Amino acid sequence: MTLVLSRYGYRRVIVGVPAPIAFGDVQLVRFSKVQLRRILLVLDLESIQWTARNRPSPEFALCLVLHCLSAVGSQFKDEINIFGYSRSYLSLVFNDTLLHLGQRFKEQLYWDEGRLTAVKIQEYAQAVEAVAGARGVWGFIDGTMRPFCRPGDNQQDYYSGHKKHHGFQFQCIMTPDGLMSSLHGPYMGPTGDWVMWNDSDLESKLRELLGDEDGVARYYLYGDLAYWAAFGIMGPYRPQGNGMELSRAEQAANVTMSSIRIVVEWGFGLNMNYWGINNYKRGSKIGSSPVALYYIISTLFTNFHTCLHGRNLVSNKFHLEPPRLEEYVNSIL
Repeated sequence: MTLVLSRYGYRRVIVGVPAPIAFGDVQLVRFSKVQLRRILLVLDLESIQWTARNRPSPEFALCLVLHCLSAVGSQFKDEINIFGYSRSYLSLVFNDTLLHLGQRFKEQLYWDEGRLTAVKIQEYAQAVEAVAGARGVWGFIDGTMRPFCRPGDNQQDYYSGHKKHHGFQFQCIMTPDGLMSSLHGPYMGPTGDWVMWNDSDLESKLRELLGDEDGVARYYLYGDLAYWAAFGIMGPYRPQGNGMELSRAEQAANVTMSSIRIVVEWGFGLNMNYWGINNYKRGSKIGSSPVALYYIISTLFTNFHTCLHGRNLVSNKFHLEPPRLEEYVNSIL
């Protein structure tokens, strides 16, 4: 059975295998038909080990995942009307595809060794300096929380008193080309940003890339007040003692960098706007759904979206184009 888009909506035509890619509605799956075909070439969905002898086509699996991630409040009973299969079948295909993508890309999303080279970091720093005047800053780091339904067990382990939600925390690095170049997590809801940084072991990677003979970093990530000055990372200026105040130059630097650091929040916003499942707290239940994978795979597809369109808000601000999709995927595999 194939779904065909007509002027009156979708109609089902029994002509063989399902092929949702045939209509490629951007509102349903966030990508055009041409873009979907390019994505299929880099995902290797043919190697998925399907559950219960399911054998969906790669096109079907990709479109199902994209639609489920992008639809706000969508349930599998809604997908029945679009994809024409039972709720249990769609659920198995969706989860199998997410697990495959998570296993294939999660470690590479943590740190893109193929692309985050010393030369590339220098290019990022030059782009930031041209816009903000800040020398040596190559990326922006922050944590974000993805809330989910209150769990039945160990509720205190997931509850963040600051956010007033149960959820997972992730740490992300946004680079001037508009890509979320590092995603680390998940962590329990109460985990702070500085704890995630220390646990991520990114400092050792930065020492390999950025340290000189004296062990001094030449380039830095910039974060908010949750981050302290350490190797390869820095935050806003702070008073050095009780009763002391920042100089006017330090205050001006903090104001300038605060207006630039906000680009990492733009990245979080793009992820939330494209993939509505991350806004649907009621549909995210740990123990019955791969909640953390929702955000991890959403981040991957957000980067795909940026590469395929050649720009986003962040890359426009720094006048630095992202890589082509094929270049990006080759660098992280």
